Amino acid sequence: MTNLLKTTEITSSDYDSVKALVHGEVKTFLGLNFVHTEQLSTDTSDDRLCNMWQKNGMQLAMMKNPESNITVRPDKNYAWQVYMKLVLGCVRLAEEYVVQIACSES
Repeated sequence: MTNLLKTTEITSSDYDSVKALVHGEVKTFLGLNFVHTEQLSTDTSDDRLCNMWQKNGMQLAMMKNPESNITVRPDKNYAWQVYMKLVLGCVRLAEEYVVQIACSES
């Protein structure tokens, strides 16, 4: 992110109609939406593996219909307890829409 903020294309309004540094962070660049996550793995050379995909290349799959239940808990001063169960998965529809990029952190 630090290296990205050093590039002229990110910080200059000549390249983008959306001001990247209004809130001090980059949300989009070249049509990509950046999502901050701590769930990235590393490869054998200690590069961080970042995933990138195009929306049309992915499909959400619901395994079952959602189950829900609302009950009262007498042991918790009759507080309401809400239970929701949802089984989801995601599959890749087209190989060319999903890539993994190795990024050096040094």
